[in-house]
Amino acid sequence: IRFLTLSIKRFYSVGINTKLVETLSTTINDIDVEHFNAALKTTPELNNYDLELWKRSYDTFVHNEGFTSNRFLPIIINYPQILNQHPNDVHESIECWRSCQFGEYFVQGLIQKYPQLLKFKDDVKLRERIQLLHSYTNTRKHIWQLFMNSPNLVTDSSKIINEKIDYFAKTMNIIVPEVVKSAAFSQTLDTIKCRHIFLVRLGLFKKRKINADPNEPSKNPKLYQIMDTSDKRFATKVAFVTHEEFEVFQELFQRELKREASNLLDDSDDEYE
Repeated sequence: IRFLTLSIKRFYSVGINTKLVETLSTTINDIDVEHFNAALKTTPELNNYDLELWKRSYDTFVHNEGFTSNRFLPIIINYPQILNQHPNDVHESIECWRSCQFGEYFVQGLIQKYPQLLKFKDDVKLRERIQLLHSYTNTRKHIWQLFMNSPNLVTDSSKIINEKIDYFAKTMNIIVPEVVKSAAFSQTLDTIKCRHIFLVRLGLFKKRKINADPNEPSKNPKLYQIMDTSDKRFATKVAFVTHEEFEVFQELFQRELKREASNLLDDSDDEYE
């Protein structure tokens, strides 16, 4: 009894809108009440939206756009503000993403993971971005994987993306399938260079020959191991040094970059003298 009493107190202490839960569970037959309660606990902001907004969004995603209720709740949890978005705007944005030709299942998966993408409705810019990435990867599935791992690719400038592509392809000589399996595009170019060069100087990363057999296993760490991790884990598990040693290198590396930038500026000034 004491345990039950404490559980009830904890349930109400987080400010659960019980009326909202009860009404939605009767209005929306296939909503998972247990998951819904958990969502209201972990994202208290959801309690602030009234029933009509919930019902409108549910009708928009599930009845009008064909999403399952299992996808609906994660979308709302990850981006509660979508409850305020007008159904026409939601539809327009979803159609924009459908035009990428990833396939309905993959479009819904992308939106479920990053519902903030529904703020994006510029189909012209999206087509241009798809063309840029398609020239690099050659397949729609790879483009979808890139977006799933690095959603910033939607809004990053073409210049930034091309600089990273060049670095992966020309400096690191990493093949496309390895790149798309990582979230490397989420990192800044300076971070990518820093981690790569650190491994090179430690003798832990060697550039593959251009004509090397792509099926031949490489002794280099995988790109996702290098990029998809914290500084501490990268240092200790990939570079096999202490976190403090890597922090020192990062500081020295930043100084190197500043010197290089200063030298380039000086050379540019000399050209105009």
